[in-house]
Parts: sequence; C-alpha cells; structure tokens
Amino acid sequence: HMPFNFSLVWAGWNPTAIRTRVEALEAVVPPDGWPNHVLGNHDEQRLATRYGAENVRAAMVLLMTLRGQPTLYYGEELALRETEIPPEAGRDPWGVRVPGMSRDGCRSPMPWTPGPGHGFTAPDVTPWLPFGADAATSNVETQLGDPDSTLNFVRHLLSLRRRRPSLRRGAIEFRDDLPADVLGYARRTEEEETVVYISFAEDVRSFPVLGTATVLASTDGSPLLADGSLNLAPHAAAVIDPGPGP
Repeated sequence: HMPFNFSLVWAGWNPTAIRTRVEALEAVVPPDGWPNHVLGNHDEQRLATRYGAENVRAAMVLLMTLRGQPTLYYGEELALRETEIPPEAGRDPWGVRVPGMSRDGCRSPMPWTPGPGHGFTAPDVTPWLPFGADAATSNVETQLGDPDSTLNFVRHLLSLRRRRPSLRRGAIEFRDDLPADVLGYARRTEEEETVVYISFAEDVRSFPVLGTATVLASTDGSPLLADGSLNLAPHAAAVIDPGPGP
C-alpha cells in the first residue's frame, strides 16, 4: 500500500524546487520505508505540454533514477501532448461546470498504432474522447520502430534501472559543486555508484567528471565526455558510471 506522492508535480521544472522536495521526503521516510515519485496523472496537464517537449526525456531520467518507486502516467513514454478537446466533446464534469478547468486533455485514448482507431478502437468506433493530433506519429508501433524515439529511450532507462543495483536500492546524495541550473545526484550501494546530471539551462554546461566515466544513458546523442569534462546540451540529461576514482 503506497499513497501517491505528487510533490514533484507541483514543483514545476525547477532544479532547486525538485531537490528541496526530494530531500524533504527523504528526511521523513523511515528506514524501512520506500519513497515514490510521479510527474503526472489523470488530473494534471500532460508532461510534454506542462514542461515543454524539450524537457520530456530529462524528466524521464529524473523519474527513473530517483530513489524509490517511479510511476509513469500512460502516454508519458511517448511524449504525448495535451489533447485539444472541442467543447462539444468534453466529458469531464468539472470542466463542464467550470470553463477552463477540464481535465479531458490528459485523458485522451492511448494510441497504439498509426492507423484509424489507433489500435484503441475499431476504425468505425468513436472513442469516449478524441485522440490527440499527434497520434499518427506518436504511437507505440511507430516509436518502437524508431531507435531514437522517446519510447525506446524510456525502455532503455527501465532496463538500466533493472541492471544497476545502485538505481534500484542505492542511497541518494545531491551534489553541491555544479552550476545552479544543473541538478546532480549520486545513487550508491557499497558495490556500485551511478551519477545523474540534468540540465535546466538554455546553454551548454560543462564541468569536470572524476574517474574513468562511462555514459550509460543520455538524452543528447552528441559526445558528452571530453578531456575529463562532461558537456551537457541545453535541457539534456545523462546517467553516468563514474568508474574507479583516480
């Protein structure tokens, strides 16, 4: 039994607010407790619209590498945007009663295929809510076939989490020696360490990385490590194996 912790949903895409809320939770979770984090649900605007499409993959890195139980709201793994729902198609009673308060936009059907009905309904069936305008391209079948898709990136993060004990059960420690617009933290067990860097900056951020580091996952396809430094593109995130120290 575990109540959802919505703290990060309300933090916004802000490194200071995120760190403050994670550390506050860690401070009160008992030794035998297990924290959890979510970034979206059926009452909140979709993550890709709320944070901006450029930050979706970095947000997935955050969710999958914090200590505790991550929960993905359906469609986040496809970077689905908020769906524009015509007033006559609205279903949410709250939105019907209060203009501008509808939650229908984050509740549109899951698109599985690019064709009519998108694998959710028969082609001649009208679903409860309309599909998003991006359903023809942002669907499971299309993204599975694209090695650079958001879906395959999230699957890689899940695989990485399964393989690395430090990401499953390691302690978390935030770094204080980074630019103010870069969030960094280490996940550690006695045998292993994984370090995560997430940039909230509009420009490239570079800083030294000790040890023989290896990039395990990155939102940015360009080379990240050079001459003992990590170079993070704007809105980028990286998961690093720092390797043995010098």
